[in-house]
Amino acid sequence: MYFEEERWKFPYVRNVAKLYGALKGMKVEEVDRTKTGDWKIFHMNLYPIAFNNESDELWDEYNLADVTGLESKQIYRTWCLLRRFPWIAEQVRKHKPKLVIGTGIGYLTDFIVCCGGSGIVDNIHKETIVGNPDKKESSTRTMYWTKVNDETTLAVIPFPGGRFGLNSNALLQKFGDSIREIAGMESGL
Repeated sequence: MYFEEERWKFPYVRNVAKLYGALKGMKVEEVDRTKTGDWKIFHMNLYPIAFNNESDELWDEYNLADVTGLESKQIYRTWCLLRRFPWIAEQVRKHKPKLVIGTGIGYLTDFIVCCGGSGIVDNIHKETIVGNPDKKESSTRTMYWTKVNDETTLAVIPFPGGRFGLNSNALLQKFGDSIREIAGMESGL
């Protein structure tokens, strides 16, 4: 993922940059596009066809059966589970990235399958993070994490934005700091 000026206008892009800044030991308030020039983040979607929402009806609305040869969104998800996820898991085993961050805790199972399969299920940790202690209820979010292998940590976090996601500098900072500690990463990556 690159943080070009034209993409900087999107809240998701800015929040990912802030989270990465926190992983590097920065204060998220100090992160701006000018400080992201040499940052290299590999970004990919679990499911390569992006939708505006979770509705299965969009498959028919956009005539995706004609495009993909797959009759429904359910069959598409199954295809990804059987074909795409094992390939991703193999890439994680082969390249051993230090950290994989999955966004969207509703996809926890999918991220686990993608990064190593059922062998890591027994070691999932749950962390509750409070972004602003003065507003506990509205700024409390959950993160799940596990060690996929000796070198790779998988952290599954809320989406970086939106009403129930990482929607404040305080949450982005605390999640970044916590992930850096869990993954055993040095400041300044």
